[in-house]
Amino acid sequence: MNFIDVSDAVFKAINRDKIVKLTRDLIRAGPITGLEEEAANILADFFWDAGIDVWLDEALPGRPNVVARVSGVKEQGDSGAGARSFLFHTHIDVVPVENSEEWDFPPFEGVLKDGRIYGRGACDDLGTVAAAAVALKALSEVKEVLENCAVYFVGVVDEEKFNQGVRHLVKTPWFKYVESCVVSEPTGLKVVMAHKGNCWFRLQTKGKAAHASFPEKGINAILMMMKLLDRIKGLSFDYEPHQFLGPPTINIGTIRGGLKINVVPAFCNAEVDIRIPPSLTSENVIAKILENIEALKREDPSFKADFEPLSLNPPFEISEKEDLVQALIDASSFVLGKMPEVGGISFFTEAAIINNEAKVPCVVFGPTGEPHALNENVSVEELEKITKILALTAIKKISKRKEL
Repeated sequence: MNFIDVSDAVFKAINRDKIVKLTRDLIRAGPITGLEEEAANILADFFWDAGIDVWLDEALPGRPNVVARVSGVKEQGDSGAGARSFLFHTHIDVVPVENSEEWDFPPFEGVLKDGRIYGRGACDDLGTVAAAAVALKALSEVKEVLENCAVYFVGVVDEEKFNQGVRHLVKTPWFKYVESCVVSEPTGLKVVMAHKGNCWFRLQTKGKAAHASFPEKGINAILMMMKLLDRIKGLSFDYEPHQFLGPPTINIGTIRGGLKINVVPAFCNAEVDIRIPPSLTSENVIAKILENIEALKREDPSFKADFEPLSLNPPFEISEKEDLVQALIDASSFVLGKMPEVGGISFFTEAAIINNEAKVPCVVFGPTGEPHALNENVSVEELEKITKILALTAIKKISKRKEL
């Protein structure tokens, strides 16, 4: 079989209706982070019904990762667990919905209208979960091109919070055979080779409570926090500009302090999110923050503040020269009829963990959409194209057949 023959066979095996149904079923499961089990079971049933090896791997109590595998290993009785492997990496959890009454459609009904599926997780990441699952099913029907290799699908839990699903994944015995990976996130069909890391931390200032009519008898922790945050906002870092990524960004996301309006606040907490390009490390950021805390203590002996890291995730980048990148570009060009955009994104993905910690080359790829947004939705046509692109990328990267 040449590449045209293989692509024809793969495309014939891809059923748009199955992509739509699985996406809608997953949205209806409402897999908010921590409540992923029903969605995991829906996926497992999909693979089971398709005759594909599948298992649930509990990453956290009651919160399983879904793992499925198609193998072209010919030895009788060999599951392909030790074969050269390619991975479709997705996440099955979604963020909660606020103000659901403002949505045009109920956020957990998976409404299909005018070629788009509406619902929480439609573009991040349940639509691509369905696309990757159907892509694996299509590959199960052309196993001959996967001679002596395997393709895995994984839907992890906890991506939207602490990434415990992927950290469990990379420690599983079979993962050492994975040679390359496509991480699904809403990239607008862009082939993403870089993204920023995140440095999340909590600050707490400590004051002294007093009656508000005698503020001089207390120490106002909120005013202390204002001084500290003013310094945080003005931080500057030494870094090298990146061809795809902008400068570091700083967002003060939450602030809480005091007990009552008529009490001088004795405490104040703030949470800060700093996004960093590859030339900057979390250690650099932390050092800068601690320097500023110490400076404020020197200026005012009554100043007290604590620093607590919450999540420190590295940036991600991969060379355009990697075979994986070229395989995804070639597959995208073939399906889309034009060269895809290549570049970076500002948000964090689990590609950084897989690439940096597990040393498995990754690219990030997925549909157009606004994740976490009001009326989140995804194009059915794009999901079908993504299904084809994922399947062809796996074949191009993992198959040793010269004609492919």
